[in-house]
Amino acid sequence: DFGYSSTRGHNDGLGQMTSREKIVFKPIDQIHPNRMQPRRALPFKIRPYFSSSDIESMQYGFEKWLTEVNVERNGDFPLDKYLEGEETHRVTNIEKMDTELEQTGSVPKMGAMETAFMTVLDLAASIKRDGLVNPISIARSGTDDNGSIRYEIETGERRWLAYHLLNWQYPESGWDKIPT
Repeated sequence: DFGYSSTRGHNDGLGQMTSREKIVFKPIDQIHPNRMQPRRALPFKIRPYFSSSDIESMQYGFEKWLTEVNVERNGDFPLDKYLEGEETHRVTNIEKMDTELEQTGSVPKMGAMETAFMTVLDLAASIKRDGLVNPISIARSGTDDNGSIRYEIETGERRWLAYHLLNWQYPESGWDKIPT
């Protein structure tokens, strides 16, 4: 495990931090969501594509999700522009609304697939630009068939999904491990 120490803790009433916690980077494919908690970050229609947390399954899930977004919006979604910071969710929607209003007299609404995708994409773009501010919380949940340790997400499923999205788009850039 790679890691660095970070002073994090609770306030003891005197304005001082009183505990230290070690932050380590864990492989994203050794981490999985808690199956007993609802998966609110993923629309129901695409949840089956995210049934496994291995890299290939997650990439396939994002490909299917992006396909659904493209179908929903009747065009190609500019994923690379968002991740590179050329477009933002808010600016693009304002421009899209202005154009649609001029052309049709009505304001378009994003569909459910695009709205959910934007939630993860905006977070991924922020993490790419600024880094992960708040590591995810995990708990050891056993081992897989190969004997590798498995972890279950306690908090941070959207952050974990954002790392998978970044790893899908930038596979050689170190997004395969997440601070925990």
